[in-house]
Amino acid sequence: MHITYAAELDRHSLQQGDVLQRTPAIDALLREVHPHYTKDDYRYLMVLTQTCDLVPRLGVGDEKRCKARYVSVAAVRPFERVIAREIARYQRSPLERDHRLCDATHREKVEQFLARLLNNNEEEFFYLHPYQYAGVEAGLTEPHCAFLALSIAIKSDLHYSTCLDAKVLQLNDSFQHKLGWLVGKMYSRVGTADWVPDVCTEEDFKKAIDAMLSTACAWIEPTVKKLLTRRLKGVDPEELTTERVLAECEQVKMTAPKKKDVLVDRLGEILAEQNVDPGIVRRVKNLVRSDSDIAECVAK
Repeated sequence: MHITYAAELDRHSLQQGDVLQRTPAIDALLREVHPHYTKDDYRYLMVLTQTCDLVPRLGVGDEKRCKARYVSVAAVRPFERVIAREIARYQRSPLERDHRLCDATHREKVEQFLARLLNNNEEEFFYLHPYQYAGVEAGLTEPHCAFLALSIAIKSDLHYSTCLDAKVLQLNDSFQHKLGWLVGKMYSRVGTADWVPDVCTEEDFKKAIDAMLSTACAWIEPTVKKLLTRRLKGVDPEELTTERVLAECEQVKMTAPKKKDVLVDRLGEILAEQNVDPGIVRRVKNLVRSDSDIAECVAK
């Protein structure tokens, strides 16, 4: 059981945060009223309407209807789309955008974004971890995110049962409340369990984020990016495939100066510009080069 989901799946009513699979009936509904949502990467839908408005009640005759006239649902898309969108904010050049590269100086910002996202503290998204209930044929087999801004309304009196039949996942109470907070853009933080320490250790959490970022794109230091750009300047654009760029990048990494060496050389230049005795400059450079604490800081 994952911290996000209810222990059991309620088959009798819809609730806020329910994940709906793209059944043939859901697809037919989308083609009729919201054809844009039939896109292949809109793999699931998430119910955004409050649970209290979705409880079926006895109406006219024996027919049961919920209070809400419409069921609001959001598109659920693959998790890597969210990572790619965030990384794209820091890809400044066509070389980076076209060949899945990103300046490593921005990696920490993306790491922080992913930490907030995994703990569902990003207003625009709701992270959904892979999970499948025992005895239920469908579920999530890979990470996804609900794009909360991509929401549509479905008439409840016509399509409630269609949505209910497509239900495959259900949030627990605290994460339903968290979703309500995100949707309503409230200013108070709803207390829900976080990955650390409820799911894993901080070290394992960092390792998981590092693995996500490592597969999302190739992170290159500014010096490597500068050398790579020069190296590829004369290459025919038709030959500039991503495979070629990444291969050239690896070659540049092998010959590029280490960050510590760049630091030491620049320090020597600054001291020389201040007319410091050459002997002292050499001594300072040697001390900095052999200092383990400096080496550790530069490696971060």
